[in-house]
Amino acid sequence: MNAQAIGTLVLAVPALLAAWLLLRRRRAILWFAVALIVVALGYLNATGATRDIGRGFLGASVAGTAPAR
Repeated sequence: MNAQAIGTLVLAVPALLAAWLLLRRRRAILWFAVALIVVALGYLNATGATRDIGRGFLGASVAGTAPAR
């Protein structure tokens, strides 16, 4: 898996789980929350933020190089 997919999963799984736990009895509001999460993840994917989050989660440097000493 690449860093962008990892970053998307790191953000999506807890958000969807929290929405389901809090809103499982209110189906319409749950589906609205899911739609908002999908839109937010699309925006973060478009801006490259999920790639940075995935790299941070994997332990790689966000910039891709080691800092100079």
